[in-house]
Amino acid sequence: MSTATVVNTETQTRSLGYKNFSIGQFKFERDEYFAHIHYPGTQHIMPIDAFLRALMRDVGWGFFYGTVNFDHVFGTLNHYGTVDMFIGMYNDAFKKAKRDFVETFDAPPLKKVFEAMLDDWTNEGFDPYAAPDETGLPYGRKHGNNTKALKRQRMVASRMVGLPGDLGGVLPTLYAFLAFGIVSPLVLMFTANLRNAPLVPVPEPMHATSSAGHDAGGHGGGHH
Repeated sequence: MSTATVVNTETQTRSLGYKNFSIGQFKFERDEYFAHIHYPGTQHIMPIDAFLRALMRDVGWGFFYGTVNFDHVFGTLNHYGTVDMFIGMYNDAFKKAKRDFVETFDAPPLKKVFEAMLDDWTNEGFDPYAAPDETGLPYGRKHGNNTKALKRQRMVASRMVGLPGDLGGVLPTLYAFLAFGIVSPLVLMFTANLRNAPLVPVPEPMHATSSAGHDAGGHGGGHH
C-alpha cells in the first residue's frame, strides 16, 4: 500500500500560480483549462471543471460513495479505510493497451492531498458544489480562492421525516445533491423534511346530520 508523499508546493514552470501535488506514483498538475494526471509511463488529461467537481465530491463526503468516476478513465474506489485511485480500470481501450493503473492508499492521507489540491486549484467565484449555471468559471491563471464555499458545513438529517429533530429547510442542500445526481429524491424524502411551509391543520371530521335534526348516531340535536 502506498503512503502520501510531501505535497509539492513549487509553482508550474509556466508561472500560472498553481501548485503541483503528488501522492504515491501519481502526480497532479493543472493549467488554465485542464488537469494533468501523471502516472507510470504516461499521463491522462481532463477538463478542469469536471475534475474539480468530482474532487469536491470525494472531499466533501470523505470518500463515502463507493466509486467516483471523474470521467470515463480516472476515478476513485472507496473500501472504507483504504481508497483505490485508478486509471482505465473500467475502460476497455486502456486495459487492452495496457495503460490501466491502480494504486491503493490509506484514506486520511489521500484526503489531505485532495483537500489541499482542491483549495489551491479552485479560483475565486467558482463553487465546485454548485450547479454549472449557478457559479462562475474555474479557468485561467490562479486568482484568489473560494475556501469559504469548500469548507461550509453540510446539513445532515438525524431523524426520519416528520419526527422531532428532522431537517426543516434543506432545499439548498437538496439542490447540491441533485446537481450531481448523488442521491435520488426518493432517498432524500426518507432522510430529511422537505416542507417549505408549516403544515396546514387538518379539521376534525364533522358528524353527518339527518333532515330531522339528529346526527347519524341517533343523538338528539337539542332544542332550546
